[in-house]
Amino acid sequence: TTVYHNWFMAEEGTAISKIAKEVNITRQTVYRIKHDKGSS
Repeated sequence: TTVYHNWFMAEEGTAISKIAKEVNITRQTVYRIKHDKGSS
């Protein structure tokens, strides 16, 4: 059970970091679009 638990935690961590990365990219894109609209 310990091995399975560690594997599950690793899978969970990968999914969370992947989501966090995608959310961060989206936030940067939105900010850039707002910034560009403000400049023009």
